[in-house]
Amino acid sequence: MMNQNQKGQRDFFSATKMVATGRPLSLYMKIFQISHRNIKKLLHNKKLLLVGGGHSQIQRALDFAKINCDVTNVDPFINDARSARTVINQDFTNTNFENEFDEIWALYSLPLYSPDLMHAIKFYRRAAIALKPGGTLRIGGHPKWVHGALLAPVHFPRGNANFQWLDIMLEATLVITPQHKITFDTTLHPESCHWEKWTAPKIPAAKQALNEHIQKLIQRQR
Repeated sequence: MMNQNQKGQRDFFSATKMVATGRPLSLYMKIFQISHRNIKKLLHNKKLLLVGGGHSQIQRALDFAKINCDVTNVDPFINDARSARTVINQDFTNTNFENEFDEIWALYSLPLYSPDLMHAIKFYRRAAIALKPGGTLRIGGHPKWVHGALLAPVHFPRGNANFQWLDIMLEATLVITPQHKITFDTTLHPESCHWEKWTAPKIPAAKQALNEHIQKLIQRQR
């Protein structure tokens, strides 16, 4: 049964006139500083997970560019086959992927639209486990750098105290906290120039140890 917050989020994101749900591959590349020269090297014969990819035609764009990339889009509100080969209508924090994806992209989705601090932490934990050894998580539209009022009925409670707790919890979870990156592109809105990057341990044994560490944290908080 959908609660009032979830219903409000669904109605908000389903009304495409109210919010951008179809950002093109070129915008992802621009914000995440991925050049046309490097996009094939990054994604060819790889697996990409979109968190809240909406109507973004990422799979279609990669297929057109002859980049063999298997895209999965986990979006609880929108099902668009052009976004990915696999679309899963589910809250990403309820998924159980492990060591599966080379890249995870979250652009103006989570943690910005997490309803509370623990939901945001669950997002990072699930993303870290879902990455393959050496895989990379990229987050654009992070609540730390998105200013002003948001139209969405539910979003991360932005404020210094919550950001400090987020950093503390991430340090305990990921061991190495995400890097704050800035894209110096004058064509981007200033808040879109800020993004985060986190790379999983490259050595499989170290990645497995991190997965087990995170799973223990999850079990403790159940």
